[in-house]
Amino acid sequence: MQAYSGGAGNSPCSGWNFGSLPVFPGLWDSNYTPPGMQTQMQNWRNQCGITGGFLWLYDDIVGQTYNGQNKTQAYASAINNGLGINPYPTGAYNAEARSTDGTAITNGGIDGGGYAYSATLLGSTVTWNNTTFTLGSADTLDAWYNTTIALPSGQYNTLNLLATGVQGSQASQTFIVNYSDGTSTTLTQSMSDWFSPQNYPGESKAVTMAYRNNPDGTKDNRTFYLYGYSFPINSAKTVTSLTLPSNRNVVVLAGVLGTTTAPPPGTPVSLSTAFTRWGVFTDGTTFASTSGLDNKGFAYSANLLGSSTTFNGVTYNYGAANAKNDVSAAGQTIQLPAGQYSSLRMMATAVQGNQTSQLFKVTYTDGTSTTFTQSVSDWFTPQSYANELDAVPMSYRDTNTGGRDSRTFHLYNYTFALNNAKTVQSVVLPNNANVEVLAMTVVP
Repeated sequence: MQAYSGGAGNSPCSGWNFGSLPVFPGLWDSNYTPPGMQTQMQNWRNQCGITGGFLWLYDDIVGQTYNGQNKTQAYASAINNGLGINPYPTGAYNAEARSTDGTAITNGGIDGGGYAYSATLLGSTVTWNNTTFTLGSADTLDAWYNTTIALPSGQYNTLNLLATGVQGSQASQTFIVNYSDGTSTTLTQSMSDWFSPQNYPGESKAVTMAYRNNPDGTKDNRTFYLYGYSFPINSAKTVTSLTLPSNRNVVVLAGVLGTTTAPPPGTPVSLSTAFTRWGVFTDGTTFASTSGLDNKGFAYSANLLGSSTTFNGVTYNYGAANAKNDVSAAGQTIQLPAGQYSSLRMMATAVQGNQTSQLFKVTYTDGTSTTFTQSVSDWFTPQSYANELDAVPMSYRDTNTGGRDSRTFHLYNYTFALNNAKTVQSVVLPNNANVEVLAMTVVP
């Protein structure tokens, strides 16, 4: 039903009563931008529970764009968001990334503006990093954004993705791998725009294409890219799902979980001259109330931790129990074994609360350096920060009286990607005594 009678002043929350017949309010695009329409629909939903709405007038906006997005789609999304409606089931494809050459693109394309990769160039499968990815069908919804995707249940150590940024490069995007025990691993990755590669760390050009398809099926004869990403995940846990960034401009075309060959065991970094605290004791040992990992009389159990840990294929050696065996960070410089390595890996934790945005600086022999910003969880309260894996959960910690605190405590693993074309020299720790480092290994 549509009625013309001073419609601009009507409100579905004032005097609208048609019994069991639902009546949905409409708004005119001349009076409302997509954000304004979303706000108005949400206000009416909150006030009187409307369950639908519409735009007047489609003829005004057909073929137009709004902030780089197809304008019709922008208004449709605004109405759905205002009403709390998700038109796509969780995990279902919700973007059309690939179209057949010469075919008009009808689902908004990969970018919401009607553009798409060429299915002729991209094909139905892509092999990158020794991994084969199967793509969805062309000319329909075949990619994901801003959703949670179910993963095949199992234990894996690697998540590989084919993805891209659209509407510009998308920095510091968050992906969350969820496990069956309720924990998760948070991954942070910057994503280049499909037209303008930024060569971000952790990003590779998986496919280079000589053109993309325009909304009408013609070609945009410039070079476009699809990128590959590989993330380490916790192989001791069973995956359940992947939550994508809450960002329409990050689009994933395919993903593959794998159990890759373990990296070389690496070279342990000697911390013996750098240890400052007594952080690990054998069960039943008494020690000063001002000692321990936190200088408050608590320590890891050597009985649980052992003398070394092998995690995701890399071995970490700990200092001897009942002695100085923990480096409490104080801005000190630790020498690294000379060589060319792909990563510096570390077993560490925070005490006295979570310690966010800590700076670790690796220096190379040519005088250059790379600074890594890493948040570190407290040993009792894992936060699943980006680039943080819960490597060694322990069912108790030791107290200075020789007893146990029978709650779960954690030791975390961190990986910092190095420039393997350069020779490493040293690493500078944060100037924060609440960051504790127990072991380091450099990996080729």
